[in-house]
Amino acid sequence: MNKKMINVLSCVALMSASVVSAEDILLSTNAIAAISSDMKIGVVNLFDCMGNSEQGKKFKLDVENKQKALETNIATLQQSFESQVKDFNAKKDLLTTDARSKEEQRLLSLQSDLQNEAQKAEQELRLLMNSLTEDLAAEAEKAAIALAQEKDFDLLLEKTSGRVVHCKSTYEFTGLVANKMDTSWETRLAKNTEKIEDKAEVLAKTDVTKEAVKEVTT
Repeated sequence: MNKKMINVLSCVALMSASVVSAEDILLSTNAIAAISSDMKIGVVNLFDCMGNSEQGKKFKLDVENKQKALETNIATLQQSFESQVKDFNAKKDLLTTDARSKEEQRLLSLQSDLQNEAQKAEQELRLLMNSLTEDLAAEAEKAAIALAQEKDFDLLLEKTSGRVVHCKSTYEFTGLVANKMDTSWETRLAKNTEKIEDKAEVLAKTDVTKEAVKEVTT
């Protein structure tokens, strides 16, 4: 692997680490300085792209409108419930015991329905936000990759996480790593097999010796 690629991978690994020491940061900075002269590296804040884009603003407005509609519906149901409770309290002393009990049960059921509607509204809003966010994130990353390719960047990193958004295929060596893993695994298997065979041979010789000693002593 060439020196340029090693520097890139070292830099990315350090930037992506969850805990980074001052020494690591210095190493990462040095790595960036070492490769900056012959590489084009871009940095993008995808979260800001999502929020500042026209599509992001439209998504935000859609979520706000949906939230207002759901809140209005819940508020209407709440007002209706409270009105019915007020009417019941005003006339409950005039009701028979059986009629009062039935009305209380109905109001309890209505209250439960209201709580369920509030939970459903909250879930519906959450699902909408997740769906729109996923779509917007995908669009932002797609645009970032397209621009990186257009500008001929060797590497494009996400600013807040250090995640690699785009990398030239010349730096991709996943297949080579997988092959190396397979080779190492096969080597370990072969060594383990040799150890088992050696152990079996020793045990076999031990058994022969035991039999010979037994014949002599009997």
